[in-house]
Amino acid sequence: MQATAGGQTQKKTAEFRAHTVVSDNLIARRYQILLPCLGGKDAAGGTYKGQGIELQKYPADLGGLSIELWAQGEGPTLMRADAPTPEIE
Repeated sequence: MQATAGGQTQKKTAEFRAHTVVSDNLIARRYQILLPCLGGKDAAGGTYKGQGIELQKYPADLGGLSIELWAQGEGPTLMRADAPTPEIE
């Protein structure tokens, strides 16, 4: 793999194993594909466009980055992705 940021390029080699997911960045909609692979936990209430909704929490550890995904309904539909970095929500 090769990534370029801030004018610097880095190359890394990674072993691909079963259940490996490669994402080119932390765009939340990319997490939607992970929801069926994760077991939801801890139901909670939320509000979307002024309406009450039920949410399910999907915690995940992605390469040492612990994230929390929140999804609603059948499917389910990703509603929020939280990462521990202050700049990412």
